[in-house]
Amino acid sequence: MRILYFTSSASKSGGSRQALYLARGMEARGHSVTFFLPASSTLPHLDPDWRGWLPLGSPSSWKRTLEAALRSSPGPAVIHAFHNTAVKRLAWWGIFWKRHAVCFAHRGVIFRPRNPLPYWSPGIDCFVPNSSACASVLRAVGLSPRRIRCVPNGIPDQRVTPTVSRGQARAALDLAPEDLVFGAITDNSPVKGAALLLAAFAAAFPAAAEGRTVRLLIKGSAETIVPSALRRSPVLERVRLLPRSEGVAD
Repeated sequence: MRILYFTSSASKSGGSRQALYLARGMEARGHSVTFFLPASSTLPHLDPDWRGWLPLGSPSSWKRTLEAALRSSPGPAVIHAFHNTAVKRLAWWGIFWKRHAVCFAHRGVIFRPRNPLPYWSPGIDCFVPNSSACASVLRAVGLSPRRIRCVPNGIPDQRVTPTVSRGQARAALDLAPEDLVFGAITDNSPVKGAALLLAAFAAAFPAAAEGRTVRLLIKGSAETIVPSALRRSPVLERVRLLPRSEGVAD
């Protein structure tokens, strides 16, 4: 089967990574895979030797590029769109591609869509939310359950397999064996809730708990996430903001 992945995002976001994991997984199972993405995307940095990448030109040429790919070989294809702009465009283009493709759209957020029209469009055959919460939002805007297939995100084993021991990881972060550690992986986007987490940590653990040092590690957030009310709080001595890195499992 020919599978065309299509994203409008230029970042290495969670949705983009999920598309990459799917693309490589489908290719490993014998499918013909091409990954269309903006020319400015940083996603290929994660897998620079893979031959499936196909950078897109200006947005005005995206439709022509995908149509050329659909007609480049006989037989139908699957197009799987990721991110808002790609999904909106596929919702329209897919109406005219019924003879050439089956169109899927990924959905990985739980916000109610401001514009429900792309979700009502017959151009997309199936929406693939990554959780039941996402699926419930789609049903709430009037999408038929028959057009929804909930598929949780799949993550390659190497992404969740540490390369160091627990003791080595604690030592590298200057954590004592008896320390109680809370952790979060997030960025500075307000909707991620890192600032709220910091405030909750300060309220729940203003001092050591039962003789143990309680620490909070947040990976991926910058110091600007710290609420102003906590800027001079001694609680911050037990908070570590770790930089972004690919070694999340470690």
